Amino acid sequence: MRKGSLNSVFGLPTILTVLIVLSVLGFASLSLVTANAQHKGLIQSLSLLEGSYQAETRALESVNAIRGEYQNGIAEIPLGADLTKVILAFSKTHPEVVWDKTQFTISKTSGKYTVTITVHINPIHSAQDFTILSQTLSIENDQDYTQDGDPIWKGPQ
Repeated sequence: MRKGSLNSVFGLPTILTVLIVLSVLGFASLSLVTANAQHKGLIQSLSLLEGSYQAETRALESVNAIRGEYQNGIAEIPLGADLTKVILAFSKTHPEVVWDKTQFTISKTSGKYTVTITVHINPIHSAQDFTILSQTLSIENDQDYTQDGDPIWKGPQ
């Protein structure tokens, strides 16, 4: 009887070794797949971040150029004067700017990113005539990334 029990114990170390090698290889391959997925996600996130910064920079450069031109145009006007005619004439010289009687809206697209900046212009000349009210970033898939960095679905427009 002892002879039969020795035969059953004889193959156990080999089976355990094979199982250990298989489990180590399985965990190693899962780790490799996870690291590869994280690398691809990081590259995509960095691309998104870089593109959004470029679009934002271009939009802010446009706003600053328009702000400088506007302030040069009203430099001679005394404080407290009505700027309605000046603003209307200014909006006609800039077709890329949408004017709705109280605000300018400037949209700049860079690649698949669109930055929209809304600027309030005070109709009575004061020290602070040109104020940025809002800035939104959207991507061509109609996602809006302006609320704490979380995507907001804007839907078809």
